[in-house]
Amino acid sequence: MKTAPAPAPPVTAGVRCAADVVTLARARHTALLIVSPEEGHIEAELVAAGALDNVRYGVWFWDCISGFTDASGEPTGPGDEAKPLEIALAFIREQAKRDRELVSAGKPPEGRILYVLRDAHRWWDIPEHTRHLRTVARELEATPCGTLVIIAPACEIPGDLKSVLTVVDWALPDADEIGKALDD
Repeated sequence: MKTAPAPAPPVTAGVRCAADVVTLARARHTALLIVSPEEGHIEAELVAAGALDNVRYGVWFWDCISGFTDASGEPTGPGDEAKPLEIALAFIREQAKRDRELVSAGKPPEGRILYVLRDAHRWWDIPEHTRHLRTVARELEATPCGTLVIIAPACEIPGDLKSVLTVVDWALPDADEIGKALDD
């Protein structure tokens, strides 16, 4: 006697938003902005979406305290050395260059990376940083291997970044997500 398969988990608002981010990344939108105070929730959904078999995105997180870390919080890439935003962006540019060279040699990288930058908006009033963000986004366009995802609790986009950033409206948690959070 066969048993019925377990019901699929509900598709929550966060899952739909993370799927939208992955779709935008696959469509070569190279710089995304998510404005939401739900940083931890968003990060968890991005990691889950990146792990899907048909997607295979690695997710690297950056902030000015930890530098680059993987989903488990372990240092990755240049780690502590990339705490300043300009060094983190320079590292992403080097990764994009390496990926372009691999693609040109007929050896595309194994996976793609979402570079999630926490609080990068704090440096938008520094012209060199906005220029660097624009340059990184342009260089990522030349390879399908990486996408910047900036998470900010609130921000105003400077005029010179409006044409570079694709804003993702992240939905608030729905009833299923709230219920799960209350159960945990």
